Amino acid sequence: MSVDADPTKSLGRGLVQINLRLNRILEAVEGRGGASSGEPTLELLLDLLDAAERTLSEPPSATPPPWWVRWLPAHPGPDLEGLALARDQVRDRLDSLGLSTIAESGPVDPTLHNVIDTTPSSDDARIGTIAKTHRRGWLRRGEAQMVVRHALVTAYVRPT
Repeated sequence: MSVDADPTKSLGRGLVQINLRLNRILEAVEGRGGASSGEPTLELLLDLLDAAERTLSEPPSATPPPWWVRWLPAHPGPDLEGLALARDQVRDRLDSLGLSTIAESGPVDPTLHNVIDTTPSSDDARIGTIAKTHRRGWLRRGEAQMVVRHALVTAYVRPT
């Protein structure tokens, strides 16, 4: 089994990323080392939310556990309900503050999306649309809509 195919390792990496981002947010809020980097606390919070959503989106393991696990006392595995609840609370709070996500499909809008990669497509209807979102973007709703963080995307282009 390859390292990438093991969902427990992927889940572990996701939880480590969440913990690192949470510590950076705490440092920024407390005015310690993290704040000196100039990285805004909101950006750290959005990164934390992205890491939580990636962790929660990991597919459940379809691979049977190794033979030796069957000899161990029953272990239910990681309980992600708390993480899902925290993610939902953060999303609700951001929504109440007037923040919403930028579209992750449809046409690329240079005012909302930063294209970091391209992929060729022979379908003319797909040219200039989003093929993949690498990082979710956020904007503040209101009279004057303002981009808080641009979405990083891959766009479809004509083959060369």
